[in-house]
Amino acid sequence: MSFLKLRNLWLTHKENKFFIFSFNLLLTGIYFLVSIASLKFATINSSVTPIWPSTGLAISILILFGRRYIWSIFAGALLANTLTSPVFLNALTIAGGNSLEAIFGYLIFEKLKIYKNRFEYLTDLITIGMASFIAPIISATVGVCSLRFFGLISNEIQYQVWATWWSADVIGALIVIPLLLSFERFEFVKLYLNFKLNFKKQLFYTLISIIPLVVFYFIVSRTTSLKFLFLFFPLITLITFCKNKFLMHLFSLILCAEALWVTGIGKGPFNISTLNQNLLNLEIFLSAIAITMLVLASLNRFRFIGQVRILLMSGWLFWGGVFYFIQLDRDNVDKSEFKITTSDLENRMKEKMRDYFQVLASGRALFKASKNVENEEWRAFVNSLNLSMS
Repeated sequence: MSFLKLRNLWLTHKENKFFIFSFNLLLTGIYFLVSIASLKFATINSSVTPIWPSTGLAISILILFGRRYIWSIFAGALLANTLTSPVFLNALTIAGGNSLEAIFGYLIFEKLKIYKNRFEYLTDLITIGMASFIAPIISATVGVCSLRFFGLISNEIQYQVWATWWSADVIGALIVIPLLLSFERFEFVKLYLNFKLNFKKQLFYTLISIIPLVVFYFIVSRTTSLKFLFLFFPLITLITFCKNKFLMHLFSLILCAEALWVTGIGKGPFNISTLNQNLLNLEIFLSAIAITMLVLASLNRFRFIGQVRILLMSGWLFWGGVFYFIQLDRDNVDKSEFKITTSDLENRMKEKMRDYFQVLASGRALFKASKNVENEEWRAFVNSLNLSMS
């Protein structure tokens, strides 16, 4: 049980000043690397990216290890933004906003956790959900105000930048916080024990849970239409068969990574429109996956989970079908409009070509009718044709 040994090591040395300093450095490095990797997806601005798992990492650090490690978040954010922002004061301000976001998210989580006896199995859903949706408001607001103050974005896109920033932080928090908290709650150890006690049964459940990952990758890598995406959601309930929160949240992270990977290489249903619309579609889908997995993980130990699965699958199949036929109708309208447009262009080109051939034939006839065509005669002939220059 190496995980238990690490936990005992932590409990033994967590008050040691040298250990605190060293651990701060380690967390700074981890936060910095995660942030730099996320900023590779920056589009609107070098400081704005559609996915930001650093928010979930920062809030989790404070929840798991305490507020004394806030300096690792500030230092990591400052280093990452210094490398991407042309103005150091802007990087400093954004790092401060990221730190305030982490503190606020941590306080929301801790205050709501007091009522866990009242929330029961909905505790994670409420505490993580509230922290994930409210805390990013601070970071997004501070970041956009800083970018606007230093002239790094224009008035026209400031609201779009804020929405992208906030939604990226929300998605990052919803995906990362549950996964890291599952370590602290020994979910990984429980999975190990389940395999040890009944290997075949747990392996069977785990393989069933992997099916949605394979199907989803096949869908997003082979199709360019959005109409199949929501029909995939009923399959997500299969992930709950693993009966382990760590695996459930890990699979949620893998699903989001698959969507990002396929989009990053220019394939899939999130590369069919403008850049802004693609980002919006991707963020909506990732947030839907994150919220769905958080709900399913919270209800997994609910005694009526079987009925919940049936209810969720029925609802998703219905709305997935509705979305499919709406998108199918939209695709047919787009195809019809494209066909009309191309047909009109084809007819106009044919008409132009007929005019050009007629001009060539007329010119040929002119030269045949006259032994010597003077410049003035040719100019008068061309002007009489009233040729359009468009």
